[in-house]
Amino acid sequence: MTIIIHQTLSTYGVDADAVFEKSGITYSNLNTPESRISGQQYASLLKESIRASGDENFIFTTAKFIQPSCFNALGFALFSSRTIRKFLERFERYWSFISTADGIEFVDNAEGPHLIVQQRRNTSDDYINMMFSVGSLIWINRMIELMHGPKFRPTLIKIVDIEMSPAFKNGLEEYFDCPIDYNTNKYALHFHPEDMEHPLPTANAGLAQQNDEVILGILARMAKADVPMRVRHKLLELLPTGEYSKATVAKALGFSVRAFHNKLSEGGTSYQDLLDETRLKLATQYLRQERYNVGDVAFLLGFSDFSNFSRAFKKWTEQTPTEFRAQFIQ
Repeated sequence: MTIIIHQTLSTYGVDADAVFEKSGITYSNLNTPESRISGQQYASLLKESIRASGDENFIFTTAKFIQPSCFNALGFALFSSRTIRKFLERFERYWSFISTADGIEFVDNAEGPHLIVQQRRNTSDDYINMMFSVGSLIWINRMIELMHGPKFRPTLIKIVDIEMSPAFKNGLEEYFDCPIDYNTNKYALHFHPEDMEHPLPTANAGLAQQNDEVILGILARMAKADVPMRVRHKLLELLPTGEYSKATVAKALGFSVRAFHNKLSEGGTSYQDLLDETRLKLATQYLRQERYNVGDVAFLLGFSDFSNFSRAFKKWTEQTPTEFRAQFIQ
């Protein structure tokens, strides 16, 4: 993602390396697929890029530089997908390869197929957080457009209800050229159902499989070096056992509790944040599968009883587990 911003900055005639440095990022250190910056750093970079370029709509310009190579092996795997549905499923599965700053979820329900960007507060500046998530929508839409063709359009864009400048609102409407709902609590791209199975001219099953294997290898190496990612993996293992306390996870990863806390703080997160994030992601996956009842899901997530799970899930999603499940299983 950073290479796209770096290339975009250069077109404005500004010193892109200097903008990165001002955001606490050394661009020359981001030369491997495993390289990552925190959500806070990315938010700072976006803010500095807008300031340096003098263009409030900077994020729309970045779309011009989207190419498969920008995302290393994942880009080639994505662009080799057989259909848009396969592209979106693969994108959801490997999103952590691109970003640890937010998440995505592909859903196909009564509202039709759509991709949700799960926003996180990467900075106290709500406007920058909004641009951050809109940027994800822009980049995902642009990738689909490159595969499907220039006539591709989403059916609807959903944007969180936040006050934005007329210039930015105009930029949104010009870029997406489709209906936009500004009065929602999420960021999402909605698609025509018939577009989901549209054969893509870039499809290549062999190339997709080859690059999937490369991605899995990179993610495995990243997990060894990235403490938050290691925590997520360890929680996947420990949640069903009920033995997943902060002290237990810290010990399993070779840290004292204090060192563990400090390491996560350096990464801009906390044990509780990672626990909630992991539980929510697993919950939405399990609840969409008929073989698990709601009680099973509570157990698999390490909750002592269903009522605790139900309260937590409603806090995260504003829905009960049963209400969420009803969207997928009748």
